[in-house]
Amino acid sequence: MNKGRGRPSQPTGARERLLHAARARFRTHAYADCTVRAIAKDAQVDHSLVNYYFGSKEGLFRAVMELVVTPAEVLEAAMARAVPTNLAPSLLDAALAAWDVPQQQLVLSQLFNGSLTDPATHRVMTEYFQSQLVTRIAAIIGGPDASRWASGVAATITGVFFTRYVLRLEPIASMSRAEIVRYLTPALDASLRARAPCPDKGR
Repeated sequence: MNKGRGRPSQPTGARERLLHAARARFRTHAYADCTVRAIAKDAQVDHSLVNYYFGSKEGLFRAVMELVVTPAEVLEAAMARAVPTNLAPSLLDAALAAWDVPQQQLVLSQLFNGSLTDPATHRVMTEYFQSQLVTRIAAIIGGPDASRWASGVAATITGVFFTRYVLRLEPIASMSRAEIVRYLTPALDASLRARAPCPDKGR
């Protein structure tokens, strides 16, 4: 058992054990419940090795699911260069920049297809998107209906991916990144902006 902290002094197989333990735990537990310490305990290694090999729990998840760029990374990239009131075009541009890479399209398409046929993959993907994308966007939007508007953002973003890269529906499949950002920003912005509760029409 490797319980030493920090970088291993010699090959130990710790990385592979962490991947194996994480894969098993992600299949049987909610993403939020898969703590770094629990995964490290299953792998019989020190929890600091998760950061050493993968950078974070999300990095470990990305390695397990073989993702190149995660939705959370796209969101962070967009937020780094925009204010909340102008997040829509930055979010679209960041997503398209990642998805225009052929390897990204292939991996994400395989992952989504796998989630349609494997219940365990579907569950962990749903929980991951919920906690790392919808919940975080809801916090940006704010207000009592934030989660509903955030789900609209997720629907728009995933809809772009499927229509452009999976279905290859025209004209969006042939549109430039700038054109897509220009045409879809109003729809996305409508969900991203905080909304007050609608008044009761019966009063």
